[in-house]
Amino acid sequence: MIAERHPARLLKELLARAIDRGRRAHAYMTEHWVRSLVCIAAFLVLALAVNPTAAFFITFALVLLFMGLDSRISMILFMICLAICATLLAMDRDSGAGTAAVWAYYFLAIGVIVQVVSLGREKWTVVKQGRAAETYSAEHGTDLSNDQKGTGIRIKGTDQAISFLRKNLVSAIGYMVIATFVANFLNYLFNVIVGRLLGRDLYGEFAALLSIFIIITVPITSLQAMLAKKVAEFRLANDQGGIREITVRCLQICLFSFLIVFLVFLIFGRTLASFLHITSVIPVIVCGLAVAVTIPLPVPNGVLQGFQRFIWLGSLIVLYAAGRFVFGWIFIKLGWGVSGALLGGALSSLLVLAIAAYVLRAVFTYERSAERLRLRDIGRSYLPFIIANSILFLLVSIDTIIVKRKFLGSIAGDYASAAIIGKIILYFPSSVGIVLFPKFVEAHVAGEDTRRLLRMGILIVLAGSMVISAVFIAFPRFTVTTLYGEEYLGAASILWIISLAMSSYTVVGMFIYYFLATDETRFLIIALTACALPGILAMYFVASTSFQVALVELVISVSFVAAAFFRIGRMSARRPGNAV
Repeated sequence: MIAERHPARLLKELLARAIDRGRRAHAYMTEHWVRSLVCIAAFLVLALAVNPTAAFFITFALVLLFMGLDSRISMILFMICLAICATLLAMDRDSGAGTAAVWAYYFLAIGVIVQVVSLGREKWTVVKQGRAAETYSAEHGTDLSNDQKGTGIRIKGTDQAISFLRKNLVSAIGYMVIATFVANFLNYLFNVIVGRLLGRDLYGEFAALLSIFIIITVPITSLQAMLAKKVAEFRLANDQGGIREITVRCLQICLFSFLIVFLVFLIFGRTLASFLHITSVIPVIVCGLAVAVTIPLPVPNGVLQGFQRFIWLGSLIVLYAAGRFVFGWIFIKLGWGVSGALLGGALSSLLVLAIAAYVLRAVFTYERSAERLRLRDIGRSYLPFIIANSILFLLVSIDTIIVKRKFLGSIAGDYASAAIIGKIILYFPSSVGIVLFPKFVEAHVAGEDTRRLLRMGILIVLAGSMVISAVFIAFPRFTVTTLYGEEYLGAASILWIISLAMSSYTVVGMFIYYFLATDETRFLIIALTACALPGILAMYFVASTSFQVALVELVISVSFVAAAFFRIGRMSARRPGNAV
């Protein structure tokens, strides 16, 4: 049994540790006094020329880079600022929460930049070591093994962590759960901030455009799952040329889609604005720009997922959410309204794409594949992913559009806030599916039993969704008023039914990942279509209240889960001993 330490002794130990760290820092600064002077001079010049805040963050980044400190320091400060932001938001201190969010984004951006620089240093160290080893071999006439050459030297730090997460399923799920939780928490805070800053009526417009944004980007975001599957298959076959080919071809598809989508929004912007009862066409056009810029994002995400490089994948997901939050908040404060909230996502996408291009630059140096992939072949593989994920995202988003179309602005605003709260339940399972999907592919290609992974995934997502939904069902008024304020109290009456529907959709998402990985696409598409089509028609033509719209959502999700379990049962009957 561990003895309890006296508080005074614990405080003394902490003080001694802080003093020791201070002495070590002083010794380091004395040894590297030139770097220390550069950092101090930079802070003073920037504080006088720009402002103290900019001076602090730039100097902080220089200290991390010059002193070789761990980038996790910046990440820890990011988490602290994020917690402060959430606390101030709950206290209705919107101005302070926004400042804390901006600081959190700065710390996150610095942490990612330092991580990228550290990765470059590690790679450069490997190259130098390899060249030195080859020079030594040439001078002394010795033959070095692969492990001693530049191409075979094992890289410590980032590459070891990537390898560990690839092999350790539980740790990979844990890391992605944390990264996805932080990203979705930022997304949720963004929606709450937008709701409070815009007001109920304008927030209804934003929610409708956001739903359209999600629905349109689903066919392209489905590219991530398809690309992850192909990269995993090519990686198992050790086909680097295939990885390069599929990546380049997918980027070409995204560029073409970018142009088409933006032109469609320009041409039909006024018609869409009239359909959604939006007074100005500018938010609709900005929404089209945000959609177009976001289209290439699934390509780097899919490649990282296929390689199971969950550290970078999680970091980019968090960076996008943080950038969207900060840029959107700034633009709304500038008075740009719904357009500013949407424009923040576009700028964040550009930032993430720039970093991803650097991280994955090695993919474009692979030798070209002898066999060129045709767009028809990619489309044939891509089509099931488009259909399945489009139907899923349509189901979890179209209810907001239907309510906006059929009911008053206040009712649409209440329903939108309840729907956004309910979608929190979907955030946790998404990270589990991201990790398990390439595992499903590997097991299926290797001819191994995939049902054990499916069983584990269903249990994890059910446990997480049940805990979150229980809180929402038990404390609906407290949840709504805390996150959105008294103005949205009407959402409390429908929050419980939306929570149940979203909990059921977590299992739907896991089954979709499983059926796509195991090539059970025919059943998947038929079952989704059979559940979705009558459900959407019932929402629009039969449901007379917002509660009935949410009830139809629940019926749709439960129906598909029942059909999926029936399918798994039949598959298990054909293969004894593999039941879920």
